[in-house]
Amino acid sequence: MLMQEYENKLREAIDLLPARRRKVFDLSREEGLSHSQIADTLGISKNTVANTIVEAKQFIKSYLEKHYGLAGLLVLLAYLIKEK
Repeated sequence: MLMQEYENKLREAIDLLPARRRKVFDLSREEGLSHSQIADTLGISKNTVANTIVEAKQFIKSYLEKHYGLAGLLVLLAYLIKEK
């Protein structure tokens, strides 16, 4: 699989997140905002931000694993490595 295909599968999973969870995840991962910045932007606590990101990651992992098996987990791994 090409990297673009991996990114498409990941985006597919992200797009299935509930609106607020997707917003928090995108602000963190795509925009690079800190938990404090996200909390201030959305008017929620840093704890809520942290918990929401964990929930988003769990959903994405589960979705990719269910629909794409090992390839899905590799998508997630590639994404997590890329973000560092």
